[in-house]
Amino acid sequence: MFVDVGEIIVPVYGRDGKDKLMVVRFELQLGEVMPVDEVRYLLPRLRDAYIGTLSTLAGRGELVEESQRNATIKHALKLASDRVLGPDVIADVLIQRAWQQPM
Repeated sequence: MFVDVGEIIVPVYGRDGKDKLMVVRFELQLGEVMPVDEVRYLLPRLRDAYIGTLSTLAGRGELVEESQRNATIKHALKLASDRVLGPDVIADVLIQRAWQQPM
C-alpha cells in the first residue's frame, strides 16, 4: 500500500547568497503494522514533521550536495515517520522528484 504525501516545499539558503526553494514530491510505502486509512488520517502530523525535518536539513546545508540529496532526504523522512507513527509503519519513502528552484 502507498500513501501519496504530495509536495513539501522548504527554503534553502545558500552560503553563496543564492537562495532557493527545495521541492520534494514523494509517497510512503506502508508496512503491515497500521491500516492505510489511519496513516492518511495522520497525514497532517506527518507533513508537519516532514517540513520541520527538511527545514533542519536545509539549515545545515545538507540539501545542497546533489549527489547525496535523495539518500539524505529518504533517511531523514523515514526517521520523521517513525517518530510520528512508530517503527515499522513506513517500509520505505519513495521520492518521485526532488528539485531546487530560485526563490
